[in-house]
Amino acid sequence: MLGRQSLSGAENFRPLFEPSKAELRAEQKEKERLLMMEKQAEADRQKQMIDSQYERDLADWIASPTRPKTIVLLSDAAKSENEHIYIKACKEVLRIWRAGSVDDLSANDLAQLMESHYWLIPAEKRTPGASFLIKEEIAGLRRGSLHNK
Repeated sequence: MLGRQSLSGAENFRPLFEPSKAELRAEQKEKERLLMMEKQAEADRQKQMIDSQYERDLADWIASPTRPKTIVLLSDAAKSENEHIYIKACKEVLRIWRAGSVDDLSANDLAQLMESHYWLIPAEKRTPGASFLIKEEIAGLRRGSLHNK
């Protein structure tokens, strides 16, 4: 009576506090979810840093719009690899340029700058709609420079 009694099938029993396979899978999924959340948070922080830097660069350029600063602004906007930032930079440059505030930059030079810097954005991050907008603005600048000659 005091001896251990063996139960049939006891070798298939799991210890009382050992997690089941379902619990292990759930824990793994939770770890993966937390890792994805951390990666997304880091990507959001990086995007915010890029956006903040762009806003500072744009404000600096607006305060003193010159040809060299225009080149740097468009280059930095293209290096951000964010098409929306690049388009926003182009629109601001065009707005200020059309107001006559960038005297040392011709329409043809601006068209070349916009086009050459646009191609620095990786192909997988360029969209047809943005490409169309940029090409239309470039074509307009080039038409305008032909009429002014």
